[in-house]
Amino acid sequence: MHNNPSIVAWFNRIFAPKGENFSPMVSDFIQPVIQIRPIANIVRHQTATTTGTTTIFTTPTDRDFFMTGLFLSVQADATADMGSVDISANVDNVNRNLARISHISLTATAREMVRSFATPIKIDRGVSITCTKSFSVGSASFSMGIEGFTQETISTFNS
Repeated sequence: MHNNPSIVAWFNRIFAPKGENFSPMVSDFIQPVIQIRPIANIVRHQTATTTGTTTIFTTPTDRDFFMTGLFLSVQADATADMGSVDISANVDNVNRNLARISHISLTATAREMVRSFATPIKIDRGVSITCTKSFSVGSASFSMGIEGFTQETISTFNS
């Protein structure tokens, strides 16, 4: 038997509006549904020509952010030594490398990666999605970006 009076009251208000009441036993077989509605599409892009870490986007603290894709590119001249560029973010409180491109030393390089996620990746709230670039000599140019959406949860019990 269902012991949550608010679910029984909600169920009766929605499905029995003419004063007929369903018993809590009947509402035990009803699964409540919570709607998830995308709020905003987010697209962020950064460029850099130096090593170090660049923040691409900081996730909101009051709602969930789901990454749907990312891109990376590196262009290095023949004088650049071996290096890399990667995008990382916290997922389930662990910093995870989501994409990486390495370039070979003393070779002119132009590489790019575009990745779309069939299932969006939920990034932790209030954390930075960052790009780390490395090389020590020569010249290189980096481009990186992410796309995704934020969402809010709408409880149908408040309707």
